[in-house]
Amino acid sequence: MKLAFVMHMGDETNGARAVAEAATAGRLSTPIARRYSLDDGVEAAIDHARRHPLGKIVVTV
Repeated sequence: MKLAFVMHMGDETNGARAVAEAATAGRLSTPIARRYSLDDGVEAAIDHARRHPLGKIVVTV
């Protein structure tokens, strides 16, 4: 796992530019905490509200 730190240095465009460049270069990733089927969407919403997951909750259709 690679970690990156983008620091705001006063110019409003610096941070956004760095993030856009990292995204374009494929250097950003999104951790997925858990996946749910659409039928389990209510459970996904409850998990999100109660557990504050370290990553995204994905509901697949």
